[in-house]
Amino acid sequence: MPAEKIPKSSTWIRVHIVYPLIPFFLDGLIRYISADYVFNLTTFSSATLAMSIALLCVFVNQSILTKKPIIPNELDNEDLLGAASQFMTYAFFGIAGFCILVLLKALNEFHGMKTQPICESFTYAIFVLSLLPILNAIRAQRSFKLRTTT
Repeated sequence: MPAEKIPKSSTWIRVHIVYPLIPFFLDGLIRYISADYVFNLTTFSSATLAMSIALLCVFVNQSILTKKPIIPNELDNEDLLGAASQFMTYAFFGIAGFCILVLLKALNEFHGMKTQPICESFTYAIFVLSLLPILNAIRAQRSFKLRTTT
């Protein structure tokens, strides 16, 4: 007799938050090792973080949109749609941040434009602002009781 699948919140956090951030951490680990174990601002790529956050937000958005309230009412549906829209907005800004950083680095590297100060500003902004979608994803998981079956 097969074991019954039980929805778990820890699995949801692993699938929707931890897994999308793996490319960011792998990128940082590879840079850390290849730079002879020197840790600085360029160890972790803010462009990779921006795209990982965008991916995280798309996953959370889809999880929220597939959530079926036990007793459907108009207020719960509006809350779900509002949260889903919020995560799609975060995803849009994550993709835009990725594109801007790649453009600035390419202009600096291939055309000799002095974009380094602007690039550093975007890097700091992405590192700080990336906490917002992560914390809101955890809040959404708890608020809407989002689960993943194992």
